[in-house]
Amino acid sequence: MAITAAPVTADQHIVCRNVVHRVGAKATDNTTLYSGTLKCRTVSSGLIVEATDVAAGTATFAGVGVTHVSAVNDGTTPVVELLQSGDFLLKVNTSTVTDAGVSGFVEVYLADNNSVDVAGQTVADNPCGYIVEFVDASHAWVRIDGFAL
Repeated sequence: MAITAAPVTADQHIVCRNVVHRVGAKATDNTTLYSGTLKCRTVSSGLIVEATDVAAGTATFAGVGVTHVSAVNDGTTPVVELLQSGDFLLKVNTSTVTDAGVSGFVEVYLADNNSVDVAGQTVADNPCGYIVEFVDASHAWVRIDGFAL
């Protein structure tokens, strides 16, 4: 089943609780990274990009972006601030995951920079956290501790 929510293309308000651990990481030049969205670290370069459901082995979950990085092709390597762990929950879009289909915590995988899904519903099954509470039919609170690299 396809994701029904579109990827984010503008900054978002970060909806989380009790942020604890932040890190700075180098971002890809000539790209726009939005605050409040899920990020990946590319395996080949180690640089941060917007999360997508990419082919397995090309990127790993890096955290949630705190800062906005504008697309600039000036040869510099911009730095993006990431939330990677701590006592907080992130509100994200879900598609095939429903409250009725879940018993206990459910591990979820990157679908795009604002959405997660369960194993078998994504191409890469790149883990990014687990659902701890459902908000409504299309949103859930996700905890990312131990998933960001």
